[in-house]
Amino acid sequence: MELQTRIIEDTLLVKIVGELDHHSSEDIRNQIDKLLSSNSIINIIFDLSHMNFMDSSGVGMFMGRYKKIKMKNGIPVMINIQDSNRRLLKMSGLFNIYQEYKDLDDAILAIRRGSDE
Repeated sequence: MELQTRIIEDTLLVKIVGELDHHSSEDIRNQIDKLLSSNSIINIIFDLSHMNFMDSSGVGMFMGRYKKIKMKNGIPVMINIQDSNRRLLKMSGLFNIYQEYKDLDDAILAIRRGSDE
C-alpha cells in the first residue's frame, strides 16, 4: 500500500494505491489524521483510481475521516472509483455520506461551489 497526498487550497487530496485492509488502514488513518490536524484543511478528496481492494476496516477508515471533515463543516468526496470497490462502498452506505465525482476537476469545482453557498 502506498499513500500519496497533496494539499490544494483547503482540500486534502488522498490517493490510495494498492489494498486498503486491516494491515494498512491504521497507518493510512494515522497519516491522514496528522495532515488534517496540522493544516487548515476543511475538505477531503479520496482518489480511488489505484485502490484495488478494500475490506471492512477500509470502510471504518472512510467513516472516521468523514466524521472529522464534517466537524469542520467540510465536504468529503470520492473520485475515480473502480467497479471492483463500488459494491462494498454502496453496501456500506458510504455513497450516502460522500459525494462522488468522476475526476479531480469535477470534485474541485463542486467543492468550490459548495464553499461559496
